[in-house]
Amino acid sequence: MVTICIASQKGGVGKTTTALNLSHSLSKRGWKTLLADLDPQGAIAFSLSERARQAAGYCQFADGSSPFDSLLLKTIVPTLKILTNGSKLPIGPKSESSEEDRKGIESLLQAASAAEFEVVVLDTPPGLSGISKGALSHADFILAPQQAEPLASRSVGRFFEALKELAELTGRQTPAAVLITMLDPSQAESVQVANELWNTLPPETILDTVVARNPIFIEASAKGLPLALLRPHPPAAALIFDQIAAEIEARLSLKKPDDEENVITDYLDL
Repeated sequence: MVTICIASQKGGVGKTTTALNLSHSLSKRGWKTLLADLDPQGAIAFSLSERARQAAGYCQFADGSSPFDSLLLKTIVPTLKILTNGSKLPIGPKSESSEEDRKGIESLLQAASAAEFEVVVLDTPPGLSGISKGALSHADFILAPQQAEPLASRSVGRFFEALKELAELTGRQTPAAVLITMLDPSQAESVQVANELWNTLPPETILDTVVARNPIFIEASAKGLPLALLRPHPPAAALIFDQIAAEIEARLSLKKPDDEENVITDYLDL
């Protein structure tokens, strides 16, 4: 099982949008996927439906009041299930990672493995402390959405410094990459920020795929859907997350056992 942590030092960078749409793309590509919301603000549930907002979730699992299987929300994609946060109060993340956070995430991942999930996507609160720090410590891959705006880009260096400090603390080096989001090609400042990131970050720490600013994300959020399900024929923007999924698969060498068997060697049926 592979655990992907979606993390950022600040909010408003497209973290939840990335988590939801990436999870959908991974599940479409055949991976049995769990999307788990660790943010007490419950962004995943609020981006879906009233039913999701009222559902119990990670909080009830972590405190032992509800079993794991009973908390999973099914989707129309058989290979994708969602675990909302389940918090009823708008509390923020703790300043330091607690023993409860560590045990809660360990138990969550053990339960997900026992349920035979192949990929777990963790959507975390803004910041790199508290439960976010615990999630980062257990991740196999860290994806950091980064909006193409001047103020936001200044936090990238600090983000990688924090990951280095975490690696020294845990003795575990986790691959991480920045995903440029909200790029506005019509704004010179936005393009400049993207170019700076491409030119200064090592290639292995930034994805090739970019998420452009697009009002269709707002429409999808308002309807509580991943982009790929917004129209009978998915909008072009939905393909971006298929590309992100493919990049992550390549970076983690994720491959189904029968992938090679399904390669087409002759296009013509003669």
